[in-house]
Amino acid sequence: GTITGGTYGMEVQKNGTANISGGTITATGESSYGVEVRTNCTANISGGTMTVNTDVTDEHMGISHWCEPITLRGGWLNISGTAEVTVTANTENCNLVYVTNEEGRVGRLNISGGTFNGPWGFYSYGDFDKSLETIKVSGGTYLEDPTDYLATGYVAVQADGKWVVSPAG
Repeated sequence: GTITGGTYGMEVQKNGTANISGGTITATGESSYGVEVRTNCTANISGGTMTVNTDVTDEHMGISHWCEPITLRGGWLNISGTAEVTVTANTENCNLVYVTNEEGRVGRLNISGGTFNGPWGFYSYGDFDKSLETIKVSGGTYLEDPTDYLATGYVAVQADGKWVVSPAG
């Protein structure tokens, strides 16, 4: 199926769990989040496409700084399989994943597969070093080098203009 929203394509909240294995989730509003995962919630994304397509700028910041295909505000997020995460507009100011690490809301992000199209990066609100401890990348294909986020024992190798994460050795 297809879910298209303004601000949120899909929001997981109130101790909820979402299992996404296919379909398309798109957000196109001024402040856009394809999938948002809140504290004490879990999202398992093993397939489908999460997209943000916005070029609206924020009147205060001058940039569209709330435009991530996936936003993690506490809770658990697991991305694997054939999931595709894409930013299709305003790629200079959007991140693939926004990780909130404030007010006791520490998100846990595990990526073992998928394709990530757009600017690499996790915008981390709060303690960036603490966020790095909670992000573990052990698979997937990326347009930009994800080395800073790799789990122990994994490497990112550039091939054909993309970075592929696999076990070391």
